[in-house]
Amino acid sequence: MEYLIEKKNGKNDTIKLNENIFNLNKNETLIHQLVTSYISNSHNGIKKHKSRNEVSGGGKKPWRQKGTGRARAGSIRSPLWKGGGKIFAAKGIPSRFKKINKKIYKKGIKIILSQLIIDKRIKIIDEIIVQNKKTKTFLKEVNYLENIDNSLFILNEIDLNTNLAARNLNKINIISYKKINPIVLLKYKKIFITVSGIKALEEHLK
Repeated sequence: MEYLIEKKNGKNDTIKLNENIFNLNKNETLIHQLVTSYISNSHNGIKKHKSRNEVSGGGKKPWRQKGTGRARAGSIRSPLWKGGGKIFAAKGIPSRFKKINKKIYKKGIKIILSQLIIDKRIKIIDEIIVQNKKTKTFLKEVNYLENIDNSLFILNEIDLNTNLAARNLNKINIISYKKINPIVLLKYKKIFITVSGIKALEEHLK
């Protein structure tokens, strides 16, 4: 499967893509399963707190109402006391972990990539080399690309200069191929992948 490489010098070339990764049939059910499981697994449960009604002990009044010189107290379960109940106790939300087989997860990622190729949302580009950490240097490096707003750049490895130079750009994200997930692939309008990034991604998804 031949695919276009957009090069800085304007002399575009082609690269052969693995059809077992970038040419799979659409499966909306699997993509939905992948997205929902990823979202669920990214949320931690909330630990439950005890209200004053749920804290053990405190049935007896700590001391008599008058004559002690101390403030009135009705129960050691009061939120004002150490070990007392919480005023606005969290009800607790259990972790909704949804296990998904690694093989199925990889297949879902491949299907998403295949659909992005069909929709022409993936662009394969030259390597990104940023000499310093200035944002204008990064923009100059990618100025041969059109409409990079709302874009994801996938690289083989991200060096410090590239990371610092691009982090202040709005609606642009740069990640390593190891960090791809269903949400980040579907979130952006365009995805730019370097040649070394696409080769590493193919090896990663074998």
